[in-house]
Amino acid sequence: MDAQVVSCSKHVIFIRLKRMAALIVMIAIACRIAIAAQPPPAPAASAASSVPRDPIEPTGDLKSLTLVRSGDGKAVIRFGKGPLRLITVGDRLGQHQAHVLEIAAGRLVVDDTFVGADGRPNRAQIILKDGDVGGKRFLARLEEPTPTGLQPRIVMSRSR
Repeated sequence: MDAQVVSCSKHVIFIRLKRMAALIVMIAIACRIAIAAQPPPAPAASAASSVPRDPIEPTGDLKSLTLVRSGDGKAVIRFGKGPLRLITVGDRLGQHQAHVLEIAAGRLVVDDTFVGADGRPNRAQIILKDGDVGGKRFLARLEEPTPTGLQPRIVMSRSR
Protein backbone atom coordinates (compact mmCIF):
# COMPACT_ATOMS: atom_id res chain seq x y z
CA MET A 1 0.00 0.00 0.00
CA ASP A 2 2.85 2.37 0.72
CA ALA A 3 4.09 1.98 -2.86
CA GLN A 4 0.67 3.10 -4.16
CA VAL A 5 0.64 6.19 -1.90
CA VAL A 6 4.15 7.20 -3.02
CA SER A 7 3.22 6.65 -6.66
CA CYS A 8 -0.01 8.63 -6.23
CA SER A 9 1.75 11.52 -4.48
CA LYS A 10 4.36 11.64 -7.28
CA HIS A 11 1.54 11.81 -9.81
CA VAL A 12 -0.17 14.64 -7.89
CA ILE A 13 3.12 16.56 -7.63
CA PHE A 14 3.73 16.10 -11.37
CA ILE A 15 0.24 17.41 -12.22
CA ARG A 16 0.72 20.43 -9.94
CA LEU A 17 4.10 21.20 -11.54
CA LYS A 18 2.53 21.01 -15.01
CA ARG A 19 -0.24 23.41 -13.93
CA MET A 20 2.29 25.85 -12.43
CA ALA A 21 4.40 25.75 -15.60
CA ALA A 22 1.33 26.41 -17.75
CA LEU A 23 0.37 29.33 -15.49
CA ILE A 24 3.88 30.80 -15.75
CA VAL A 25 3.80 30.50 -19.55
CA MET A 26 0.38 32.20 -19.70
CA ILE A 27 1.60 35.08 -17.49
CA ALA A 28 4.72 35.49 -19.64
CA ILE A 29 2.62 35.61 -22.83
CA ALA A 30 0.25 38.16 -21.29
CA CYS A 31 3.19 40.36 -20.24
CA ARG A 32 4.72 40.08 -23.72
CA ILE A 33 1.45 41.14 -25.35
CA ALA A 34 1.04 44.05 -22.94
CA ILE A 35 4.57 45.28 -23.63
CA ALA A 36 4.11 44.98 -27.39
CA ALA A 37 0.83 46.93 -27.24
CA GLN A 38 2.47 49.95 -25.60
CA PRO A 39 3.60 52.71 -27.97
CA PRO A 40 7.37 53.15 -28.21
CA PRO A 41 8.79 55.83 -25.94
CA ALA A 42 9.33 59.21 -27.54
CA PRO A 43 12.96 60.22 -27.89
CA ALA A 44 14.01 62.40 -25.00
CA ALA A 45 14.65 65.91 -26.27
CA SER A 46 16.81 67.99 -24.04
CA ALA A 47 16.11 71.65 -23.57
CA ALA A 48 19.38 72.49 -25.33
CA SER A 49 18.43 70.60 -28.51
CA SER A 50 14.98 72.21 -28.84
CA VAL A 51 16.30 75.77 -28.58
CA PRO A 52 18.07 77.04 -31.71
CA ARG A 53 21.72 77.61 -30.95
CA ASP A 54 23.66 80.71 -31.89
CA PRO A 55 26.39 80.15 -34.48
CA ILE A 56 29.89 79.76 -33.07
CA GLU A 57 32.26 82.45 -34.40
CA PRO A 58 29.73 83.97 -36.87
CA THR A 59 32.50 85.97 -38.56
CA GLY A 60 35.03 83.11 -38.67
CA ASP A 61 36.31 81.50 -41.86
CA LEU A 62 36.24 77.70 -41.99
CA LYS A 63 39.65 77.71 -43.71
CA SER A 64 41.15 78.81 -40.38
CA LEU A 65 39.19 76.22 -38.36
CA THR A 66 41.49 73.96 -36.31
CA LEU A 67 40.27 70.72 -34.78
CA VAL A 68 42.21 70.50 -31.53
CA ARG A 69 40.69 67.27 -30.25
CA SER A 70 37.52 65.27 -30.83
CA GLY A 71 35.83 62.49 -28.98
CA ASP A 72 32.50 60.76 -28.92
CA GLY A 73 29.97 63.49 -29.76
CA LYS A 74 32.09 66.47 -28.62
CA ALA A 75 35.04 68.34 -30.09
CA VAL A 76 37.33 71.23 -29.17
CA ILE A 77 37.95 73.69 -32.02
CA ARG A 78 39.64 77.03 -32.59
CA PHE A 79 39.22 79.65 -35.30
CA GLY A 80 42.67 81.07 -36.11
CA LYS A 81 44.28 82.16 -32.84
CA GLY A 82 40.94 82.65 -31.09
CA PRO A 83 39.73 80.92 -27.93
CA LEU A 84 39.09 77.19 -27.67
CA ARG A 85 35.44 76.24 -28.15
CA LEU A 86 33.57 73.06 -27.24
CA ILE A 87 31.08 71.95 -29.94
CA THR A 88 28.58 69.13 -30.38
CA VAL A 89 26.65 67.66 -33.31
CA GLY A 90 24.12 70.17 -34.65
CA ASP A 91 26.13 73.30 -33.85
CA ARG A 92 26.56 76.03 -36.47
CA LEU A 93 30.05 77.29 -37.32
CA GLY A 94 31.49 80.28 -39.17
CA GLN A 95 30.12 82.98 -41.42
CA HIS A 96 28.05 80.59 -43.58
CA GLN A 97 26.71 78.81 -40.50
CA ALA A 98 28.09 75.42 -41.52
CA HIS A 99 26.29 72.51 -39.84
CA VAL A 100 28.25 69.99 -37.72
CA LEU A 101 27.14 66.57 -39.01
CA GLU A 102 29.35 64.11 -37.17
CA ILE A 103 31.91 64.04 -34.39
CA ALA A 104 33.85 60.84 -33.85
CA ALA A 105 37.15 60.01 -32.19
CA GLY A 106 39.76 61.90 -34.20
CA ARG A 107 37.33 63.23 -36.83
CA LEU A 108 34.87 66.08 -37.45
CA VAL A 109 32.48 66.36 -40.44
CA VAL A 110 30.96 69.75 -41.31
CA ASP A 111 28.43 70.53 -44.07
CA ASP A 112 28.92 74.05 -45.50
CA THR A 113 26.45 75.66 -47.93
CA PHE A 114 27.67 78.87 -49.55
CA VAL A 115 27.47 80.99 -52.71
CA GLY A 116 30.49 80.60 -54.98
CA ALA A 117 32.36 83.32 -56.87
CA ASP A 118 30.13 82.68 -59.91
CA GLY A 119 27.00 83.42 -57.84
CA ARG A 120 25.75 79.81 -57.87
CA PRO A 121 25.06 77.87 -54.65
CA ASN A 122 27.65 75.32 -53.59
CA ARG A 123 27.83 72.71 -50.89
CA ALA A 124 31.04 71.44 -49.34
CA GLN A 125 31.51 68.64 -46.91
CA ILE A 126 34.59 69.36 -44.82
CA ILE A 127 36.37 66.58 -42.98
CA LEU A 128 38.90 67.51 -40.30
CA LYS A 129 41.14 65.17 -38.34
CA ASP A 130 42.70 66.01 -34.98
CA GLY A 131 45.28 68.77 -35.49
CA ASP A 132 44.10 69.69 -39.04
CA VAL A 133 43.60 73.30 -40.09
CA GLY A 134 40.88 73.84 -42.70
CA GLY A 135 40.41 70.13 -43.40
CA LYS A 136 39.65 68.47 -46.74
CA ARG A 137 36.79 69.98 -48.75
CA PHE A 138 34.59 67.86 -50.98
CA LEU A 139 32.57 70.20 -53.23
CA ALA A 140 29.21 69.52 -54.88
CA ARG A 141 26.86 71.79 -56.81
CA LEU A 142 23.37 71.82 -55.31
CA GLU A 143 21.53 71.84 -58.64
CA GLU A 144 23.61 69.09 -60.26
CA PRO A 145 22.78 65.43 -59.59
CA THR A 146 25.51 63.23 -58.22
CA PRO A 147 27.30 61.17 -60.86
CA THR A 148 26.34 57.53 -61.14
CA GLY A 149 29.07 55.02 -60.55
CA LEU A 150 30.07 52.58 -63.26
CA GLN A 151 31.05 49.03 -62.56
CA PRO A 152 34.36 48.07 -64.17
CA ARG A 153 34.11 45.16 -66.60
CA ILE A 154 36.79 42.84 -67.86
CA VAL A 155 36.44 41.62 -71.42
CA MET A 156 38.31 38.44 -72.27
CA SER A 157 38.51 36.74 -75.62
CA ARG A 158 38.52 33.04 -76.05
CA SER A 159 41.75 31.58 -77.28
CA ARG A 160 41.66 28.66 -79.68
